[in-house]
Amino acid sequence: MIESKSNIRIKDLIFTFLKIGTIGFGGGVGMLALIRKILITEKRWIDDDELATAIALGQMIPGPFVPNYVEYIGFRLRGIKGMIASVVAFLAPGVIAILILSFIYFRTQKVLMLTDIFTWIQPVIIGILAWASLDMAKLYLKDIMGFSIAGLALIASIFRIEPIVIIFICGAIGIIVANRKKIGFFNFIPVLLIGNTPVQSLLKNISDLFSIFFKIGIVIFGGGFAAIPFISQEVVTLRHWLTNQEFLTGIALSQITPGPVAILATFVGFKVAGVIGALIATIGIFLPSFIILFIILHIYQYINKKNSRVSNYIQGFLSGIKPAIVGFLVSATIILASNHGVLITNLFSVSLIRILFMIVSFILLIRFKVSPVWLILGGAGLGFICCY
Repeated sequence: MIESKSNIRIKDLIFTFLKIGTIGFGGGVGMLALIRKILITEKRWIDDDELATAIALGQMIPGPFVPNYVEYIGFRLRGIKGMIASVVAFLAPGVIAILILSFIYFRTQKVLMLTDIFTWIQPVIIGILAWASLDMAKLYLKDIMGFSIAGLALIASIFRIEPIVIIFICGAIGIIVANRKKIGFFNFIPVLLIGNTPVQSLLKNISDLFSIFFKIGIVIFGGGFAAIPFISQEVVTLRHWLTNQEFLTGIALSQITPGPVAILATFVGFKVAGVIGALIATIGIFLPSFIILFIILHIYQYINKKNSRVSNYIQGFLSGIKPAIVGFLVSATIILASNHGVLITNLFSVSLIRILFMIVSFILLIRFKVSPVWLILGGAGLGFICCY
């Protein structure tokens, strides 16, 4: 018997999701298992059908998956207040942890030896990205069209075309393919046409920081790892806010802290504008999915109809985006691995060890399903031994 929703207090939601956010290591699958254990098995606040609905809706909209699930559950239990309280409590531990580590890294890195240690974590990150690429490829590349869209996204990303342009092009292709029997070639008019505008000068103020991460939050389909290539292109390649080494360090920190990988935005925001910038970037990347989910919750029954024309277009758009995410991830893996100093150094022995780190990490993820957080911590330990 599911507990009556009216008996669940806001402070109980906050405490519960604060707990989940604090001990939620192990990535999306690990956190999902934890959510099920606490909310279904222990507290009986929801059932498996409601969790399945949360997962379905959470994967249909942009943004990291797990915060989307949390927002749905919070809304289901206590409306808009529960939605806000749940996701804020869930994200708070990870954001606080990444703020502390960001301060240590950017302000005292030479004193605390973090720089040298993280250079040895970087090959592990490359291995994790390669694993994520392969894992998503198994899900999304099921036919020639999927491989073609992924290849298009890969090439476009390598040539530094704006990610949002690639997203809408691939989504449009998905709509055309999914509805090719219903849409005549000469009757198809693109709804959105975005040019490849020149990249403007470095943006430093808070409003620009928010707008950039809000844009990223709109287009990241595929979970937390899908955000990495978008953030890399925006803050490393285009705007040079972070160096390649700093960006890889940010990925590592987002892995060893609880919460979704997308709190990498907090790390970037701190580098650009301190604590305020960290909070603005964090809000920016998570806000789009919050707004979209809130709207969808009110029209869910309509778009969920199998014969609905809206549903066909939405599913077609997503079918074009999912293979593109694989292309983005492969591109990010290649670009990050090819930068001098990540895998290849002036010392052959050091280069060999880093390449071995990458290969072993990839094998452990694929063959033995080892959690990325343990690989990151293992890389840090081995890096400490190699350096000191």
